[in-house]
Amino acid sequence: MVGVLGTGVLVAIDPAGKINSANIAKAETFSASVQNNLAFDLVGEWTFDGNANDTSGYENITSIVGSGVALAPDRRNRGSKAYSLAGSGYINTGSGANLNITNAITIEGWIKLNQLGVENGIWGKGNYQWALTMQTGNKLEFQYTDGGGSYRQSISISAVPNTNWHHIAITRAGITDSIYIDGVLDKRANNGTAGFADSGGNAFRIGYAVGWWRGADYFTGSIDDVRIYKATLLSSQIKQLYAQGLVKHLLAFR
Repeated sequence: MVGVLGTGVLVAIDPAGKINSANIAKAETFSASVQNNLAFDLVGEWTFDGNANDTSGYENITSIVGSGVALAPDRRNRGSKAYSLAGSGYINTGSGANLNITNAITIEGWIKLNQLGVENGIWGKGNYQWALTMQTGNKLEFQYTDGGGSYRQSISISAVPNTNWHHIAITRAGITDSIYIDGVLDKRANNGTAGFADSGGNAFRIGYAVGWWRGADYFTGSIDDVRIYKATLLSSQIKQLYAQGLVKHLLAFR
């Protein structure tokens, strides 16, 4: 039979309500099918499974910059499957041509804050190209330079509620920005001129962001499974990505 774990999240369970190895295999098949369907548009993937390498196939050259960046337990409490950042270093994924996106984009990943009420630079491309930061009120702030060279921002309606692991995603298509928290569309707004201003040569950095409204901010907490797509994923696809992570998270503790 199929059980429901939260809104729209499905997992196979046996009649006794238990999840056995066969059902774990089904969940892993579900996870693989989600990624296979999206693989064509994937241009960067950092799963942080023991290292910071890019596993998208583009092999973006990754390096650790600064201090306080270390492998850490992930949201399933598996050691060395995520990175913790202490607010003084970041992960530089390079400036490969595949990351020079000037049109449709989706960036998603999992974060765990060390504390609430502080500014955080979650990730960003170069200085002012595009960035995701967090305000002191724990709301997500998508900042970027649009296709017309103007500086824009979209701010989530909801705040990240606590210091547990949460899935976050941002998309932009034409002039439309969308922000998702835990698989749910939180904010959608039309903003500025279509696209981004990106002349290339600007590195994508995880755990550090430079935006027009926040300046330079580091991240304090843990980050895992960051992915960039050269497409604007649908709300249903964002929910699938959240479900993929959530299903594996729940199965690991059964």
